[in-house]
Formats: sequence, structure tokens, C-alpha cells
Amino acid sequence: MYLHPLHLLLEELIELILLFTRCNFVISFKLFNATRAHMWFGNLVSPVWWDGLWLNESFATYMAALCTAEATSIGSIAWNVFNGGMKKWAYESDQKSTTHPIQGVVNDTNETFLNFDGITYGKGASLLKQLVYVVGIQDFRKGMETYFKKYEWGNTTIDDFLAVLSEQNSHFDNKGWSKEWLETSGTNSLEIKINVDDQNMITDCWVEQGYPEEHPHLRTHHCELALFDNDCTIQDSFKVVVLPQEVTPIPQLIGKQSPPFVYLNNNDYAFAKILLDQKSQDFCLESIDNIDDSLLRQLLWDSFYILARDAKMKPTKYLELVKTKLIHETEATLVENILRKASAISARDIPKSIRIHERSQLFDIAFSQLFTTTGEFQIIWTNFSITFASTIEQVEQLTEQLKLNNPVLSQNNRWKIILKSIAFNCEDSQILLETEQETDKTDIAKRNILSCNSSAPSVAVKEAAWNRYFDAETTASYHELESDMSGFNWFHQSEILEPYKVKYFDSLVEYMRNRTVQQGTAFFYNLFPRDPEDPYVLIKCNEILEMLDDEKDVILKRKLTEAIDSLKISIKCIKLELE
Repeated sequence: MYLHPLHLLLEELIELILLFTRCNFVISFKLFNATRAHMWFGNLVSPVWWDGLWLNESFATYMAALCTAEATSIGSIAWNVFNGGMKKWAYESDQKSTTHPIQGVVNDTNETFLNFDGITYGKGASLLKQLVYVVGIQDFRKGMETYFKKYEWGNTTIDDFLAVLSEQNSHFDNKGWSKEWLETSGTNSLEIKINVDDQNMITDCWVEQGYPEEHPHLRTHHCELALFDNDCTIQDSFKVVVLPQEVTPIPQLIGKQSPPFVYLNNNDYAFAKILLDQKSQDFCLESIDNIDDSLLRQLLWDSFYILARDAKMKPTKYLELVKTKLIHETEATLVENILRKASAISARDIPKSIRIHERSQLFDIAFSQLFTTTGEFQIIWTNFSITFASTIEQVEQLTEQLKLNNPVLSQNNRWKIILKSIAFNCEDSQILLETEQETDKTDIAKRNILSCNSSAPSVAVKEAAWNRYFDAETTASYHELESDMSGFNWFHQSEILEPYKVKYFDSLVEYMRNRTVQQGTAFFYNLFPRDPEDPYVLIKCNEILEMLDDEKDVILKRKLTEAIDSLKISIKCIKLELE
């Protein structure tokens, strides 16, 4: 058995702590709480079969967030992190072609591994948050006590659990709820509509519910509707039950003055795309940084992100919002969450012709914050200044900070800068690499060196790296192989990498069939030629998908289907941007 040397473990633990922002800390704390929750959900009571995975993973995920929010000093920020992590994962997974019901048919153990995903974890946990809102926290707690006493050291189905909740709350339709939420797929959209008279008094108000064409399901949604003043304070809030129909009236608002801003999902109980009415959208674009509630600000940022990803708002408009408003944000976890989304949009959903320009502007903002912020804000802006650096001049600005041993740069950040300096062929890149190798002897350093080995903009370097990936005699571990592959693809190296588009698709099926799942996954994601503006990429994805074997290529089929979904979204966004 291999034992990691103690001094290296301590070095890596210290490095991890130095890297931690509060968002990282909350995620780690929730992971700890999720593991503890499995003592009840999974150990004390276990599902009969894998189709009841919801009883294990979703509950552990939800209870981890609840415990972190209610029983630690972290408090309600845990729900911000939940929304920006698990729930975001759920929304994205539920809109893919590969989505599936939470409770579905699982034929064998191998098949269930495909269901350890954003649906089981993220959507399942999000639905539990809504379920607690439906039945009430007290009835939910009593139901939990009854459930564990009744079935301790036994096996259950989802119906067993829901029946216990129904006994505690006679108004809860357990079978109807399960049919609507656990046995169907897809995410609904909810949009509030308001008509006013010439005195700005509401004459009619309703919620329109939509659904994706592939999953035509209308559901019951339990939401908290909030009305806001011009100064962004809540005038009023109340529970709204959106019925499983296309239009649900909201008579409570008729006769009232139309507020500047209405939000249908205050406190984030609903699982749906919340679409802002135009008046609210205009108000929030101007005043989002004046709203006190950090979770509400995050939900509103998410609404604009959804508009951009659904090609209902130009991606550059979302990025402009980030550039003008984010520096005023006072919640660090939200800054980190938004920058992550801005990075994704600017890397995949805008035309290549403006990508460097947009990311350069984001770099300038992030880099300037290195010198004007402190604590976790400084850590976050530092991380993303490295992420956004898109020109040799910007990379050299970062290497200058490295040479000055700027204390804000963690060891991990130092390696990221060196990696980019090699990828951009900066003058001192090899000297920086050699110097860092002398001082950092950790396992993390070894992996970063492997990434550097494949990152240089050289035909010879790329060919040597490609040959390493196919070396049948290699002794490289999965982690070493993944690190090597992660340095291969760079946007600014597109000319050198062009021949590898053909090589990738020519070798994809054989590689996935003949390597381990982990090696195949590393190959698929790290080397995938993600270029939505090149028709060849989408054509080849579809061609390969058509020829795959349903039994041999289950994992590849799913990954390729999801890649096609992602490409199509980016193509729509780019098309809108070019109009």
C-alpha cells in the first residue's frame, strides 16, 4: 500500500487552507455534513434498490445544506452556495437530452453509476427544499422521526417515506407530488404577468408556466412572491401555489399599486426557471447592487444568466452587467459564483472574434482588484485574474507579480501563472518553471509540471504529448495522465491544434472502449475540440453518436449527447450576438 509522505500531506493541507475562500469552506463543511447524514440516510435506513437513490444522496445533500445554514456560524450563506453549486448543476443537467426522472427504472448496478449526477444530487436536494416548504419544517421533522423509528436497520422505497410525510400532513398529496416531481423530467419556466391602468393600479395578474418541448409536463409549484419598493425593500411577501396549468391567476395583487419590482421565487423554494417581467428586469439591471438580501441578489443574477444561456439576452449584455456591477458586490461567495459564470459565457457563448476583447476587459477589472481588496475578495479576484488573462501582455503582468513574490499568490496560483506563461511562450517561462521546480517538491507540483509539458505553442510539443496519451506501455497514473492532458488545449493556439480535431474524432471511440472509465473521461473532456463556430465539430459529434453501440458505448453516448447539447446552446448564443 502506498502511503503519502506525511510532510507532503501537511504541505498540501496548508496549501488547501490558503486557497480557501468562504465558498470553498462552505462546500467542504457541507461535504462533511453530507457524510454524517449518510449515517441515517443510507446506513440506518437503506433503499431497497438503486431506483431509490434519492433516499440516500438527495437527502444527504439537502440535510448538509440545512445543517450548515441552521447549526453553524456560516448561516444562510450556505443557501447561496447551495444555489450556486448544487442547484445550478441541477438546472443544467435537467435541460440536457440525457436528463432522467429522479425515480426511474434501473436495470442493474452498472446502470446506476450514470445516475450519480446533477439530477440525483442537485435536483433531488432542491425538491426536498421545496417539499419542506410545502409540508412545513415541523411536520417534516416529525415525519423524519417516525420514518427512522419505523424502518431502522431496514430497507425502504420512496413511497414509504412519502407516506410517512402524508400521515403527518393530511394536506400533502404524496402520490400526486411524486408523480409530478420524481417521475418526470424537465424544468418548467414561471413568469409573472401584470396589467395596470393609467394610475399604475394592478387590474390583472397571473403566472404563466412553460415547459420544454421534450418534456411537456405542467407541475404544482410552491413559491414565495415578494413585492419591492424603489429602495429595494420588501413591501409584502406571501405564498403562491402555481397550479399545474399554463395560467394561474394571482388575485391577491389586483387593486394594488404596481411595484417597481416583483420576484416570484423569494428564498429560492421553487425549482423552475424564473423569468422576470420587463419592468422588473429593467429595475434590477439598474439596481441589483442596492438589494440587501445576498440570496435574492444571487437569484437575480441567475435570472440574467438564464436569459443569456437561453439566447434571450445577448451574452455580452450579461458580461457588461458583470463588468459594471460586480465590483460593488459585498458577498464574496456571490462574487466567486458570478465570475465563474462570466468565465464560462466568455469562453463558450460569444463569437471567437470578440472573445479576447471581452476576457481582456474582465482581466483588467479582476487584476485591478488585487490591489484594492483584502481577504477572501482578494483571493477570488486573484484567481480570476489568472483565469481571464488572454494576451501575452496580461500574462506578463501576472508573471511580474510572481517575480515580486506577491503574498496574495498561493502556490497553486503560482503554478497557474507559470502554465500560462509557457502556453503564451513568454520570455522567462522556462526559467520560472525551473525555479519553481526547485522550491516545490509536492505531488501537486509534479502534476502541474506535467500540464506545462504539453502546453507550449509548438508543433513538436503537441505531437509528443498526443503520442504519450496513446502509449500502451505508459506507467502514468490516471491523475498524471489527466494533468498532462489538461495542458493541451488553448484558445490562442487554434492554428497549431487544428489537425487534432480530426485526430480526436478518429480515435475517440476506440480510446473510450479500450481505456478505463477515468482515462476515457480525461481524454473526452480535456481534448474535446470545443469550437461551436466550426460546423465540423457538431457534424462529427452527431456522426459518431449515430454509430455508437447501445451496450458497449453507454458512457460515451451520454457524454457525447451532452456535448452536443452544450454546442447547440453556444451556437444559439453566438447567433444572437451576431444579429
